[in-house]
Amino acid sequence: MAKLDKRAEVRRRKKLRQYSFVAGTLAVVALVLAAAWAFSPQPPGPLSTTGRQCATIVMPQGEIKLVIYSDLVPTTAARFSGLFQGGYYNGLSWHRVEDWVIQTGQGASRDPINLEINPTVKHVRGSVGAARTTDPNSATTQFYILKNDASHLDGQYAVFGTVLSGMTIVDNIAINEVITRSTLGPCP
Repeated sequence: MAKLDKRAEVRRRKKLRQYSFVAGTLAVVALVLAAAWAFSPQPPGPLSTTGRQCATIVMPQGEIKLVIYSDLVPTTAARFSGLFQGGYYNGLSWHRVEDWVIQTGQGASRDPINLEINPTVKHVRGSVGAARTTDPNSATTQFYILKNDASHLDGQYAVFGTVLSGMTIVDNIAINEVITRSTLGPCP
């Protein structure tokens, strides 16, 4: 009987060591992953306005404020900043309104710019991107605002900003609704 108790005790201790080893290993893996995430370079947050310009799109329902990523995609940001600043979008309508995106601008009314991708900027709800044709280097004046995440566009289209405020307005824009005014200025 004592021999059986001794064997059972040995098995119990062996299992306890195995469980302790597995738990310790999982804890180390969790710490390594947490440290890797904490020390990996993080892109500026979508609401970061430090050193950036903001565009305002005035609609009858209110204002949509966008931060422009001039530090992350300088060529694309410069094109659209100039259009906002010059009031280019004044009186234009949102010609594409779908459950996941809205889009405005006109066709090839300017020289096209080359596709400019920054891998730290993703296509998430509120992203503002340069619309184009099937040619990746054909963006001119059209831009879109995402109402939902669209990761399938990552690496294919240039994101040049994000919505700071006014997503409720974006969500409720109707087809052919007209932009009252667009401006560019310092971010709040």
